[in-house]
Amino acid sequence: MIRKLKSQGEILRQKTEVILEKLPSLIGPPITVEETLKLVHELEVHQIELQMMLEMMTDSHFFEKTEKENREVELIAANVELKIKNEELQKSKRQYQSMIESSLYAIVIISEGIITFANPSANILFGAKSGQSLIGMKMMERIHPDFHQLVYNRIAEFIDNDTIAPKSEMKYLKLDGTIMDVEIQSNPIIYSGALSIQTTINDITKRKLTEEKLRQSSARLELAPRASGIGIWEF
Repeated sequence: MIRKLKSQGEILRQKTEVILEKLPSLIGPPITVEETLKLVHELEVHQIELQMMLEMMTDSHFFEKTEKENREVELIAANVELKIKNEELQKSKRQYQSMIESSLYAIVIISEGIITFANPSANILFGAKSGQSLIGMKMMERIHPDFHQLVYNRIAEFIDNDTIAPKSEMKYLKLDGTIMDVEIQSNPIIYSGALSIQTTINDITKRKLTEEKLRQSSARLELAPRASGIGIWEF
């Protein structure tokens, strides 16, 4: 059993080295929200594996008295590694939190249909008067009814496949009922221990208005020759 646990310990150490190699140094280039989220997930999984190994090592059923000293050494090593992983996990979580807090894009996290997190940009986007105005609100209340079925379909698709949903355009509602055009992208995450959805929102209302004006202008140009009875000759 000692040999088996040592082998498992070696595998976990190798995983640790791989994860640590992914972590950016203090002088290295910044990483994206998605990369940080992936690292946080890997560290959480690794933390669980270490905890499971610790539980096995503290179960006296698997060890003989003559192996007590070896077990204590392995237990100390596993505790040290778990402590290091906990510190790295907390550091990555703080980095991730800082990135989404300072993002210029609106970001909300939804758990079981309820908004559990909204960054400052999201509060501005929806016209919230305080940082807690959106918390506890049903996300579907902020989505135009015409797009509810589309949202349900997207959620089912990317949660079943555990993938990032492609960007999509739809209409959202501000707190005062104002309709706005948005471009969103969502992905499943674990937030506060629960399966959740993180959605990044980009307000494209001005862009859509500009596109509509250009479309109307183009349509008028096409109708003008017909209205005047003058044909357009092509050479």
